[in-house]
Amino acid sequence: LRIRREAGQAKHPDTALTQVGLGRLMVGHGRFEEAAVELRQALADMEAQLGAEHVQLRVVLHQLARAEHGLGRHADAVAHAKRALALYE
Repeated sequence: LRIRREAGQAKHPDTALTQVGLGRLMVGHGRFEEAAVELRQALADMEAQLGAEHVQLRVVLHQLARAEHGLGRHADAVAHAKRALALYE
């Protein structure tokens, strides 16, 4: 991720996917605040690149919901989870 950012690829689609993977790992290790930061940035970049209704957003929204839940931000977690589910329809 650092290499992509230093190479001027901070807004590249692959960078956002790398952030999602990193966020997923952080959630799995209970590092919810750090995960939420990475996942929010990935979500913003992916929305800018792909649009707010793109199916690829499902994964980042699901992971962000998990991070928010871990932080006790249940209303935010539910909102992200509902948005992810809506993209399956």
